[in-house]
Amino acid sequence: METLPGRVFAIGDIHLNLGLQQKIQKRSPGIENDPIRRNEYNSLTKEMTIWGSEWSGHIDIVQRHWDANVTTNDIVILAGDISWSNKTDEARPDLEWISSRPGIKVLIKGNHDYWWPNTQKSMNELEALYNINLVTAERPYCDENVIIGGTKLDDFTWNVWDPINPFSLLPEKLIVRFDQERQDREKKRVQTALGKIEELQAKKKRREIFVTHHPPIGQNGEESDVSKMITQKNIEFCVFGHIHTLARLYERDTVKNIDDVIQLFKGVDCVVENTRFQLVASDVRKHVLTLITEFKINDLKKISKRLKKREKLRKQLVEKEKEE
Repeated sequence: METLPGRVFAIGDIHLNLGLQQKIQKRSPGIENDPIRRNEYNSLTKEMTIWGSEWSGHIDIVQRHWDANVTTNDIVILAGDISWSNKTDEARPDLEWISSRPGIKVLIKGNHDYWWPNTQKSMNELEALYNINLVTAERPYCDENVIIGGTKLDDFTWNVWDPINPFSLLPEKLIVRFDQERQDREKKRVQTALGKIEELQAKKKRREIFVTHHPPIGQNGEESDVSKMITQKNIEFCVFGHIHTLARLYERDTVKNIDDVIQLFKGVDCVVENTRFQLVASDVRKHVLTLITEFKINDLKKISKRLKKREKLRKQLVEKEKEE
């Protein structure tokens, strides 16, 4: 049987705004070239440099690194906050950008992904049309070599890291764990996602990766109820995004690279029990993809058959859209 090397990369929070740019330019022609309205345009299109110079040209940087390093045999996980668009139709330029990148794309929803489809039918159509894989708690990605499951993981306690962590200013006894109902709901989703991975593993052993958008651990690797759920299942890798403020550490003379950041915040890349947790937010990783793991690809005939089936469906959907 022929085997080929395969790799899994991950990046979170790429915050594409190509759809918003197209929308605003159509509504106000020439606004992008009007210096008087530049700030207005940046605000309307959610231009990331509003939040700091570390975002300057970030989409181009991501694209260059992605295109130069990823092959068709590789998987790229997008760990949430993928597009700023509010509607699926508005996000199409962003999805087209993702579709044109090499590799197998696996997406998980972030707290800003309002464009995310809310029915199985629309998910299936988007997957076929843009050659992507949309992961939810009930819907993991699985092929002959790897299982990727996960959920967005909304919460308001352990996912807030310094230097904007209000809880760091309070003694433990004064911290109120508010919105307990939401936390309980998110834990159930994590449990569901882990259960789906376990079901698939029972059929055939594969590499396991769990993805959340919000972090399941503390900034120094402190465990939470969610991280314990993940480690108890012996998941090999857990990747997450959402945390942005750490990129500003690069302004310090003593912080040159991600290893220096990890020295200050161990939760960025740490091993708890048998699980490696990694923060892959675009800005803290300087807008380059993080290599998560490597493996040998087997069953190439099955993979080829699945890709041909998806391409056939994609062409049918394209023709359907043209007719409409």
